[in-house]
Amino acid sequence: MNLVNTQTNSKSQLFAGDFPRVLVPVSIVPGAGVLTAGTILGKIEKGATSKAVKNGGNTGDGTLTLDSITPILSGAQAGVYKIRVIRPAVAQVGTSPVVPAQKAVAKLEDPKGNVLEIFDVSTTPGVTITNHIKFTIVEGSAPFALGDGFDITIAAGSGKYKAYDDDETDGSETAVLILSEDIDASSTEVKATAYASGHFNTAALTGLDDEAVNDFAGTAIFFGNVS
Repeated sequence: MNLVNTQTNSKSQLFAGDFPRVLVPVSIVPGAGVLTAGTILGKIEKGATSKAVKNGGNTGDGTLTLDSITPILSGAQAGVYKIRVIRPAVAQVGTSPVVPAQKAVAKLEDPKGNVLEIFDVSTTPGVTITNHIKFTIVEGSAPFALGDGFDITIAAGSGKYKAYDDDETDGSETAVLILSEDIDASSTEVKATAYASGHFNTAALTGLDDEAVNDFAGTAIFFGNVS
């Protein structure tokens, strides 16, 4: 397959070798714009975030606030993240108002139950955690008890595709496929096909960067140059 550069009218060969090519069907989301064959694609794996006090409620009246700009960070996955107090604050004897001699300690678990971080919980302005998700947790006037906590849910994404962008946080920051045809998804969803395997000419690809190359490592997609 030869691609035509619309600015120079020069042709660029898409493939750099004869490694077996596998095509898979994809749905390109509305608003993805005009995409050309050879565009690196990412899959929308994550949707909106929401938070709730853990099932059964809390003894303490502290709060957790999701970041208003970037609640989802790199590495996050769809599912429920759990924040749980694993040691309540210990009050300092003889102080009024009560001053904690030891802060409460909490842990953050990802949806698979892996502990991402263990951290102290403090009073205003609280502590901000940036690990998969970004939030601020603040101890209230009624201290958190053992087991108190919050659940943060990242909804599953649509499973559809758009151009890969390493700065995104919806899943499309991971390069997964290479578009096989020119499409226009400016206003409507488009059914298309993409390569899940092959040896590609780097000069003919759109959106390929070092991070995308790393994403494709260990897959059946390889890169080379055509002289």
